[in-house]
Amino acid sequence: IVYPAYTTIVGHLRSKALDDFKTKLDQSLNNGEGFASSVQTWTQTIMLEFDKGSAGNNQIEFFFIVAYTFSF
Repeated sequence: IVYPAYTTIVGHLRSKALDDFKTKLDQSLNNGEGFASSVQTWTQTIMLEFDKGSAGNNQIEFFFIVAYTFSF
């Protein structure tokens, strides 16, 4: 029960991270910024956001584990 829910949440975060990265990279390139520096900047920024989102989901996973444990 926990694993599919967690996988779905992480999949959503991954998809959002990729969409955000592509959007921000396009905006940077359209503003005349260099490709390599834009990729480096947005990779770091988006990965930090992903890590923060994933850390929050550890609390959700813990809740499901506790709820499942006490359901017996």
